[in-house]
Amino acid sequence: MKKRLFTFSAVFLFCVAASALLSAHETPQQAMDSASKAIRAKNYSQAHKDLLEGFRLAVNPVERFLVLSRHGELYRMEKDFVNAEKMVMQIINDAKMPANLKSSAYLNLARYKEEQKKYEDTVEAYQNALSLNKEGTFAQESLNKCGLVLIRLKDYPGAIECFNQVLTITVAGKDAKRSHVLRKNAHINHANAFVAMKQYDKAVSILEKAAALDEFKDKKDQQEFQKIVVRLYEAAIREKVRLKKMDEAEKLLAGLKKKDKSSRIMGMQVMILTGKAALALRKRDNAGAEKFYKEAVAVKGAAVADTVNAYNEYINFLLRQKRFSDTEKVLNTLLTLPAKDAETKFRIASCRKQYLVTVKKYDEAITLMEETAKLKGLRPATKARCYAFIAQICLFDKKDAASAMKYIKKAEGVPGGRWKCPAYMKKHLEK
Repeated sequence: MKKRLFTFSAVFLFCVAASALLSAHETPQQAMDSASKAIRAKNYSQAHKDLLEGFRLAVNPVERFLVLSRHGELYRMEKDFVNAEKMVMQIINDAKMPANLKSSAYLNLARYKEEQKKYEDTVEAYQNALSLNKEGTFAQESLNKCGLVLIRLKDYPGAIECFNQVLTITVAGKDAKRSHVLRKNAHINHANAFVAMKQYDKAVSILEKAAALDEFKDKKDQQEFQKIVVRLYEAAIREKVRLKKMDEAEKLLAGLKKKDKSSRIMGMQVMILTGKAALALRKRDNAGAEKFYKEAVAVKGAAVADTVNAYNEYINFLLRQKRFSDTEKVLNTLLTLPAKDAETKFRIASCRKQYLVTVKKYDEAITLMEETAKLKGLRPATKARCYAFIAQICLFDKKDAASAMKYIKKAEGVPGGRWKCPAYMKKHLEK
Protein backbone atom coordinates (compact mmCIF):
# COMPACT_ATOMS: atom_id res chain seq x y z
CA MET A 1 0.00 0.00 0.00
CA LYS A 2 2.80 2.40 0.86
CA LYS A 3 4.52 1.58 -2.39
CA ARG A 4 1.36 2.41 -4.38
CA LEU A 5 0.92 5.67 -2.49
CA PHE A 6 4.49 6.62 -3.25
CA THR A 7 3.99 5.82 -6.92
CA PHE A 8 0.80 7.90 -7.11
CA SER A 9 2.47 10.87 -5.40
CA ALA A 10 5.41 10.70 -7.77
CA VAL A 11 3.13 10.71 -10.79
CA PHE A 12 1.13 13.66 -9.38
CA LEU A 13 4.28 15.70 -8.74
CA PHE A 14 5.56 14.87 -12.21
CA CYS A 15 2.32 16.16 -13.76
CA VAL A 16 2.50 19.39 -11.76
CA ALA A 17 6.12 19.93 -12.79
CA ALA A 18 5.30 19.21 -16.42
CA SER A 19 2.41 21.66 -16.29
CA ALA A 20 4.72 24.31 -14.84
CA LEU A 21 7.16 23.76 -17.66
CA LEU A 22 4.41 24.18 -20.25
CA SER A 23 2.90 27.26 -18.59
CA ALA A 24 4.95 29.96 -16.91
CA HIS A 25 1.77 31.61 -15.55
CA GLU A 26 -1.37 30.43 -13.82
CA THR A 27 -3.73 33.30 -14.79
CA PRO A 28 -4.14 35.80 -17.66
CA GLN A 29 -3.39 38.62 -15.20
CA GLN A 30 -0.02 37.09 -14.31
CA ALA A 31 0.79 36.83 -18.02
CA MET A 32 -0.15 40.49 -18.56
CA ASP A 33 1.93 41.60 -15.56
CA SER A 34 4.89 39.68 -16.95
CA ALA A 35 4.33 41.28 -20.37
CA SER A 36 4.29 44.74 -18.78
CA LYS A 37 7.68 44.07 -17.16
CA ALA A 38 9.05 42.82 -20.47
CA ILE A 39 7.75 45.95 -22.25
CA ARG A 40 9.42 48.21 -19.67
CA ALA A 41 12.64 46.31 -20.33
CA LYS A 42 11.99 46.69 -24.10
CA ASN A 43 11.98 42.91 -24.45
CA TYR A 44 9.06 42.91 -26.86
CA SER A 45 9.53 39.33 -28.09
CA GLN A 46 9.05 38.08 -24.52
CA ALA A 47 6.03 40.36 -24.08
CA HIS A 48 4.42 38.80 -27.17
CA LYS A 49 5.00 35.32 -25.74
CA ASP A 50 3.49 36.32 -22.39
CA LEU A 51 0.39 37.80 -24.03
CA LEU A 52 -0.12 34.78 -26.28
CA GLU A 53 0.00 32.62 -23.17
CA GLY A 54 -2.38 35.00 -21.40
CA PHE A 55 -4.89 34.57 -24.21
CA ARG A 56 -4.55 30.78 -23.98
CA LEU A 57 -5.31 30.98 -20.27
CA ALA A 58 -8.29 33.32 -20.67
CA VAL A 59 -11.53 31.49 -19.86
CA ASN A 60 -14.12 34.27 -20.22
CA PRO A 61 -14.82 37.25 -22.54
CA VAL A 62 -13.55 39.87 -20.09
CA GLU A 63 -10.18 38.15 -19.78
CA ARG A 64 -9.95 37.75 -23.56
CA PHE A 65 -10.78 41.45 -23.99
CA LEU A 66 -8.07 42.55 -21.54
CA VAL A 67 -5.36 40.34 -23.05
CA LEU A 68 -6.19 41.16 -26.68
CA SER A 69 -6.42 44.90 -25.94
CA ARG A 70 -3.00 44.82 -24.27
CA HIS A 71 -1.57 42.85 -27.18
CA GLY A 72 -3.02 45.34 -29.66
CA GLU A 73 -1.32 48.19 -27.78
CA LEU A 74 2.00 46.33 -27.92
CA TYR A 75 1.70 46.00 -31.69
CA ARG A 76 0.75 49.70 -31.90
CA MET A 77 3.91 50.60 -29.97
CA GLU A 78 5.87 48.72 -32.63
CA LYS A 79 3.92 50.54 -35.38
CA ASP A 80 2.60 47.17 -36.55
CA PHE A 81 -0.96 48.33 -37.19
CA VAL A 82 -1.88 45.25 -39.24
CA ASN A 83 -1.50 42.96 -36.22
CA ALA A 84 -2.81 45.62 -33.82
CA GLU A 85 -6.05 45.70 -35.79
CA LYS A 86 -6.17 41.89 -35.86
CA MET A 87 -6.22 41.87 -32.06
CA VAL A 88 -9.12 44.33 -32.05
CA MET A 89 -11.05 42.36 -34.66
CA GLN A 90 -10.76 39.19 -32.54
CA ILE A 91 -12.64 41.07 -29.81
CA ILE A 92 -15.25 42.43 -32.22
CA ASN A 93 -15.84 39.02 -33.86
CA ASP A 94 -16.08 37.15 -30.56
CA ALA A 95 -19.73 35.96 -30.40
CA LYS A 96 -19.67 35.89 -26.57
CA MET A 97 -18.14 39.35 -26.15
CA PRO A 98 -20.49 41.88 -24.45
CA ALA A 99 -21.55 44.90 -26.53
CA ASN A 100 -19.87 47.42 -24.22
CA LEU A 101 -16.49 45.68 -24.64
CA LYS A 102 -16.94 45.49 -28.40
CA SER A 103 -17.67 49.22 -28.47
CA SER A 104 -14.46 49.85 -26.50
CA ALA A 105 -12.60 47.73 -29.05
CA TYR A 106 -13.98 49.94 -31.83
CA LEU A 107 -12.54 52.95 -30.01
CA ASN A 108 -9.10 51.31 -30.07
CA LEU A 109 -9.59 50.58 -33.77
CA ALA A 110 -10.44 54.26 -34.32
CA ARG A 111 -7.21 55.31 -32.60
CA TYR A 112 -5.17 52.96 -34.77
CA LYS A 113 -6.84 54.24 -37.94
CA GLU A 114 -6.34 57.86 -36.91
CA GLU A 115 -2.63 57.30 -36.21
CA GLN A 116 -2.36 55.99 -39.77
CA LYS A 117 -4.25 59.09 -41.01
CA LYS A 118 -7.04 56.90 -42.36
CA TYR A 119 -9.68 59.39 -41.30
CA GLU A 120 -12.67 57.92 -43.18
CA ASP A 121 -12.00 54.55 -41.51
CA THR A 122 -11.61 56.36 -38.17
CA VAL A 123 -15.08 57.88 -38.49
CA GLU A 124 -16.53 54.49 -39.39
CA ALA A 125 -14.96 52.93 -36.28
CA TYR A 126 -16.43 55.66 -34.06
CA GLN A 127 -19.84 55.17 -35.64
CA ASN A 128 -19.66 51.42 -35.00
CA ALA A 129 -18.69 52.08 -31.38
CA LEU A 130 -21.68 54.41 -30.98
CA SER A 131 -24.06 51.89 -32.56
CA LEU A 132 -23.22 49.54 -29.68
CA ASN A 133 -23.17 52.09 -26.87
CA LYS A 134 -25.21 55.30 -27.17
CA GLU A 135 -25.33 56.23 -23.51
CA GLY A 136 -23.24 57.98 -20.87
CA THR A 137 -19.78 59.45 -21.03
CA PHE A 138 -18.65 56.73 -23.44
CA ALA A 139 -20.99 58.10 -26.11
CA GLN A 140 -20.13 61.72 -25.27
CA GLU A 141 -16.40 61.10 -25.61
CA SER A 142 -16.86 59.08 -28.83
CA LEU A 143 -18.98 61.82 -30.38
CA ASN A 144 -16.45 64.51 -29.48
CA LYS A 145 -13.61 62.52 -30.99
CA CYS A 146 -15.59 61.62 -34.09
CA GLY A 147 -16.49 65.28 -34.61
CA LEU A 148 -12.83 66.33 -34.44
CA VAL A 149 -11.95 63.79 -37.14
CA LEU A 150 -14.81 65.08 -39.29
CA ILE A 151 -13.31 68.57 -38.99
CA ARG A 152 -10.09 67.12 -40.43
CA LEU A 153 -12.17 65.76 -43.32
CA LYS A 154 -13.80 69.21 -43.72
CA ASP A 155 -17.21 67.70 -43.06
CA TYR A 156 -18.22 70.62 -40.85
CA PRO A 157 -21.98 69.93 -40.73
CA GLY A 158 -21.25 66.33 -39.69
CA ALA A 159 -18.83 67.52 -37.03
CA ILE A 160 -21.29 70.06 -35.63
CA GLU A 161 -23.99 67.39 -35.49
CA CYS A 162 -21.68 65.21 -33.38
CA PHE A 163 -20.99 68.04 -30.92
CA ASN A 164 -24.70 68.85 -30.65
CA GLN A 165 -25.47 65.19 -29.91
CA VAL A 166 -23.06 65.29 -26.98
CA LEU A 167 -25.29 67.90 -25.36
CA THR A 168 -28.41 65.74 -25.71
CA ILE A 169 -26.96 63.00 -23.48
CA THR A 170 -27.74 63.30 -19.78
CA VAL A 171 -25.38 61.72 -17.25
CA ALA A 172 -25.93 61.60 -13.50
CA GLY A 173 -24.19 60.00 -10.54
CA LYS A 174 -20.49 59.29 -10.32
CA ASP A 175 -19.89 60.12 -14.03
CA ALA A 176 -21.53 63.56 -13.85
CA LYS A 177 -18.22 65.37 -13.31
CA ARG A 178 -16.65 63.71 -16.35
CA SER A 179 -19.77 64.46 -18.38
CA HIS A 180 -19.50 68.14 -17.42
CA VAL A 181 -16.00 68.28 -18.94
CA LEU A 182 -17.16 66.49 -22.10
CA ARG A 183 -20.12 68.86 -22.51
CA LYS A 184 -17.78 71.83 -22.16
CA ASN A 185 -15.45 70.27 -24.73
CA ALA A 186 -18.40 69.86 -27.10
CA HIS A 187 -19.02 73.64 -27.03
CA ILE A 188 -15.31 74.32 -27.56
CA ASN A 189 -15.11 71.79 -30.39
CA HIS A 190 -18.21 73.31 -31.97
CA ALA A 191 -16.40 76.65 -31.99
CA ASN A 192 -13.32 74.96 -33.49
CA ALA A 193 -15.43 73.78 -36.42
CA PHE A 194 -16.21 77.41 -37.24
CA VAL A 195 -12.57 78.36 -36.68
CA ALA A 196 -11.62 75.79 -39.33
CA MET A 197 -14.05 77.58 -41.67
CA LYS A 198 -12.49 80.91 -40.60
CA GLN A 199 -15.85 82.06 -39.27
CA TYR A 200 -14.45 83.51 -36.07
CA ASP A 201 -17.50 85.60 -35.19
CA LYS A 202 -19.67 82.47 -35.03
CA ALA A 203 -17.03 80.64 -33.00
CA VAL A 204 -16.93 83.48 -30.47
CA SER A 205 -20.73 83.59 -30.32
CA ILE A 206 -20.92 79.87 -29.50
CA LEU A 207 -18.45 80.19 -26.64
CA GLU A 208 -20.03 83.33 -25.22
CA LYS A 209 -23.44 81.61 -25.20
CA ALA A 210 -21.92 78.55 -23.50
CA ALA A 211 -20.25 80.74 -20.88
CA ALA A 212 -23.66 82.24 -20.06
CA LEU A 213 -25.16 78.82 -19.20
CA ASP A 214 -25.74 78.01 -15.52
CA GLU A 215 -23.77 74.75 -15.74
CA PHE A 216 -20.59 76.70 -16.58
CA LYS A 217 -20.81 79.41 -13.92
CA ASP A 218 -17.82 77.97 -12.07
CA LYS A 219 -14.82 80.33 -12.04
CA LYS A 220 -12.51 77.80 -13.74
CA ASP A 221 -14.99 77.24 -16.57
CA GLN A 222 -15.40 80.98 -17.05
CA GLN A 223 -11.64 81.49 -17.20
CA GLU A 224 -11.25 78.67 -19.72
CA PHE A 225 -13.92 80.09 -22.02
CA GLN A 226 -12.40 83.56 -21.62
CA LYS A 227 -8.93 82.38 -22.67
CA ILE A 228 -10.29 80.65 -25.75
CA VAL A 229 -12.41 83.66 -26.75
CA VAL A 230 -9.33 85.89 -26.51
CA ARG A 231 -7.36 83.48 -28.72
CA LEU A 232 -10.21 83.48 -31.24
CA TYR A 233 -10.21 87.27 -31.35
CA GLU A 234 -6.45 87.20 -31.95
CA ALA A 235 -6.84 84.66 -34.75
CA ALA A 236 -9.58 86.77 -36.32
CA ILE A 237 -7.41 89.89 -36.15
CA ARG A 238 -4.49 88.09 -37.81
CA GLU A 239 -6.81 86.90 -40.57
CA LYS A 240 -8.11 90.43 -41.15
CA VAL A 241 -4.56 91.79 -41.26
CA ARG A 242 -3.57 89.07 -43.72
CA LEU A 243 -6.48 90.09 -45.93
CA LYS A 244 -5.48 93.77 -45.48
CA LYS A 245 -8.83 94.59 -43.86
CA MET A 246 -7.35 96.93 -41.27
CA ASP A 247 -10.55 98.72 -40.29
CA GLU A 248 -12.22 95.42 -39.44
CA ALA A 249 -9.10 94.35 -37.55
CA GLU A 250 -9.23 97.52 -35.46
CA LYS A 251 -12.91 96.94 -34.61
CA LEU A 252 -12.07 93.44 -33.41
CA LEU A 253 -9.15 94.81 -31.40
CA ALA A 254 -11.45 97.33 -29.70
CA GLY A 255 -13.69 94.45 -28.64
CA LEU A 256 -10.71 92.40 -27.50
CA LYS A 257 -9.38 95.21 -25.31
CA LYS A 258 -12.57 94.99 -23.26
CA LYS A 259 -11.75 91.37 -22.47
CA ASP A 260 -7.98 91.43 -22.04
CA LYS A 261 -5.34 94.11 -21.44
CA SER A 262 -2.19 91.98 -21.56
CA SER A 263 0.97 92.57 -23.60
CA ARG A 264 -0.41 90.15 -26.21
CA ILE A 265 -3.20 92.60 -26.96
CA MET A 266 -0.69 95.41 -27.39
CA GLY A 267 1.17 93.09 -29.73
CA MET A 268 -1.99 92.94 -31.85
CA GLN A 269 -1.96 96.75 -31.92
CA VAL A 270 1.65 96.70 -33.20
CA MET A 271 0.69 94.19 -35.90
CA ILE A 272 -2.24 96.28 -37.13
CA LEU A 273 -0.16 99.46 -37.29
CA THR A 274 2.59 97.64 -39.19
CA GLY A 275 -0.04 96.32 -41.58
CA LYS A 276 -1.35 99.85 -42.11
CA ALA A 277 2.18 100.99 -42.92
CA ALA A 278 2.45 98.24 -45.53
CA LEU A 279 -0.82 99.37 -47.11
CA ALA A 280 0.43 102.96 -47.21
CA LEU A 281 3.59 101.80 -49.00
CA ARG A 282 1.46 100.07 -51.62
CA LYS A 283 -0.11 103.47 -52.31
CA ARG A 284 3.40 105.02 -52.38
CA ASP A 285 2.48 107.08 -49.35
CA ASN A 286 5.88 107.14 -47.62
CA ALA A 287 4.85 109.80 -45.13
CA GLY A 288 1.80 107.78 -44.08
CA ALA A 289 3.87 104.60 -43.82
CA GLU A 290 6.46 106.28 -41.60
CA LYS A 291 3.72 107.66 -39.37
CA PHE A 292 2.34 104.15 -38.77
CA TYR A 293 5.83 102.69 -38.24
CA LYS A 294 6.57 105.31 -35.59
CA GLU A 295 3.28 104.56 -33.86
CA ALA A 296 3.95 100.81 -34.01
CA VAL A 297 7.37 100.95 -32.35
CA ALA A 298 6.02 103.35 -29.72
CA VAL A 299 3.15 101.11 -28.51
CA LYS A 300 3.49 100.79 -24.75
CA GLY A 301 3.04 97.45 -23.05
CA ALA A 302 3.77 95.31 -26.09
CA ALA A 303 6.15 92.38 -25.75
CA VAL A 304 9.65 92.97 -27.13
CA ALA A 305 9.25 90.06 -29.56
CA ASP A 306 6.19 91.76 -31.13
CA THR A 307 7.85 95.17 -31.28
CA VAL A 308 10.96 93.82 -33.03
CA ASN A 309 8.89 92.94 -36.10
CA ALA A 310 7.80 96.57 -36.44
CA TYR A 311 11.36 97.79 -35.95
CA ASN A 312 12.59 95.41 -38.63
CA GLU A 313 10.14 96.73 -41.21
CA TYR A 314 10.75 100.34 -40.18
CA ILE A 315 14.52 99.93 -40.53
CA ASN A 316 14.18 98.33 -43.97
CA PHE A 317 11.90 101.21 -44.98
CA LEU A 318 14.55 103.76 -43.97
CA LEU A 319 17.37 101.80 -45.62
CA ARG A 320 15.51 101.69 -48.94
CA GLN A 321 15.43 105.48 -48.82
CA LYS A 322 19.14 105.58 -47.85
CA ARG A 323 18.35 107.54 -44.71
CA PHE A 324 21.27 106.10 -42.80
CA SER A 325 21.44 108.61 -39.97
CA ASP A 326 17.73 108.07 -39.22
CA THR A 327 18.31 104.31 -39.40
CA GLU A 328 21.06 104.56 -36.79
CA LYS A 329 18.76 106.47 -34.45
CA VAL A 330 16.02 103.83 -34.77
CA LEU A 331 18.59 101.07 -34.33
CA ASN A 332 19.92 102.64 -31.18
CA THR A 333 16.41 102.67 -29.74
CA LEU A 334 15.92 99.04 -30.78
CA LEU A 335 19.14 98.01 -29.04
CA THR A 336 17.84 99.41 -25.74
CA LEU A 337 14.89 96.99 -25.69
CA PRO A 338 15.13 94.47 -22.81
CA ALA A 339 15.36 91.32 -24.94
CA LYS A 340 15.73 88.28 -22.68
CA ASP A 341 15.53 85.20 -24.91
CA ALA A 342 18.13 84.23 -27.49
CA GLU A 343 15.68 84.14 -30.40
CA THR A 344 14.61 87.76 -29.87
CA LYS A 345 18.26 88.80 -29.54
CA PHE A 346 18.91 87.10 -32.88
CA ARG A 347 16.12 89.06 -34.54
CA ILE A 348 17.50 92.33 -33.15
CA ALA A 349 20.98 91.39 -34.37
CA SER A 350 19.52 90.61 -37.81
CA CYS A 351 18.12 94.15 -38.01
CA ARG A 352 21.52 95.57 -37.17
CA LYS A 353 23.21 93.21 -39.62
CA GLN A 354 20.98 94.47 -42.40
CA TYR A 355 22.07 98.05 -41.68
CA LEU A 356 25.77 97.13 -41.51
CA VAL A 357 25.62 95.31 -44.84
CA THR A 358 23.79 98.22 -46.49
CA VAL A 359 26.49 100.69 -45.37
CA LYS A 360 29.15 98.16 -46.47
CA LYS A 361 30.52 97.39 -43.01
CA TYR A 362 30.82 93.72 -43.95
CA ASP A 363 33.41 92.61 -41.40
CA GLU A 364 31.42 94.18 -38.57
CA ALA A 365 28.29 92.38 -39.79
CA ILE A 366 30.18 89.07 -39.92
CA THR A 367 31.50 89.52 -36.38
CA LEU A 368 28.01 90.36 -35.16
CA MET A 369 26.55 87.17 -36.64
CA GLU A 370 29.41 85.04 -35.30
CA GLU A 371 28.76 86.38 -31.79
CA THR A 372 25.01 85.87 -32.20
CA ALA A 373 25.57 82.22 -33.17
CA LYS A 374 27.18 81.68 -29.75
CA LEU A 375 24.10 82.78 -27.78
CA LYS A 376 22.91 80.20 -25.27
CA GLY A 377 19.40 78.96 -25.93
CA LEU A 378 19.50 79.63 -29.65
CA ARG A 379 17.60 77.05 -31.69
CA PRO A 380 19.79 74.93 -34.04
CA ALA A 381 17.93 76.25 -37.10
CA THR A 382 18.58 79.84 -35.99
CA LYS A 383 22.26 79.13 -35.36
CA ALA A 384 22.52 77.70 -38.88
CA ARG A 385 20.90 80.89 -40.23
CA CYS A 386 23.62 82.99 -38.57
CA TYR A 387 26.29 81.14 -40.53
CA ALA A 388 24.15 81.26 -43.68
CA PHE A 389 23.93 85.05 -43.36
CA ILE A 390 27.71 85.23 -43.11
CA ALA A 391 28.06 83.00 -46.19
CA GLN A 392 25.80 85.38 -48.13
CA ILE A 393 27.85 88.39 -47.08
CA CYS A 394 31.09 86.67 -48.09
CA LEU A 395 29.70 85.46 -51.41
CA PHE A 396 27.65 88.37 -52.68
CA ASP A 397 29.20 91.39 -50.96
CA LYS A 398 32.86 90.55 -50.35
CA LYS A 399 33.11 88.27 -53.43
CA ASP A 400 35.03 85.78 -51.30
CA ALA A 401 33.85 82.35 -52.47
CA ALA A 402 36.35 80.44 -50.32
CA SER A 403 35.12 82.05 -47.09
CA ALA A 404 31.53 81.66 -48.23
CA MET A 405 32.10 77.92 -48.72
CA LYS A 406 33.57 77.69 -45.22
CA TYR A 407 30.45 79.21 -43.64
CA ILE A 408 28.11 77.18 -45.85
CA LYS A 409 29.72 74.05 -44.40
CA LYS A 410 29.34 75.46 -40.89
CA ALA A 411 25.67 76.19 -41.50
CA GLU A 412 25.05 72.73 -42.93
CA GLY A 413 27.01 71.15 -40.09
CA VAL A 414 24.94 72.55 -37.21
CA PRO A 415 23.41 69.49 -35.47
CA GLY A 416 19.66 69.66 -35.96
CA GLY A 417 19.94 72.86 -38.01
CA ARG A 418 18.69 71.24 -41.21
CA TRP A 419 20.02 74.08 -43.38
CA LYS A 420 20.90 73.25 -46.97
CA CYS A 421 22.72 75.54 -49.36
CA PRO A 422 20.05 76.97 -51.72
CA ALA A 423 20.35 76.61 -55.48
CA TYR A 424 20.95 80.31 -56.12
CA MET A 425 24.05 80.24 -53.88
CA LYS A 426 25.37 77.06 -55.49
CA LYS A 427 24.89 78.58 -58.91
CA HIS A 428 26.82 81.68 -57.87
CA LEU A 429 29.64 79.57 -56.43
CA GLU A 430 30.01 77.73 -59.74
CA LYS A 431 30.68 80.95 -61.65
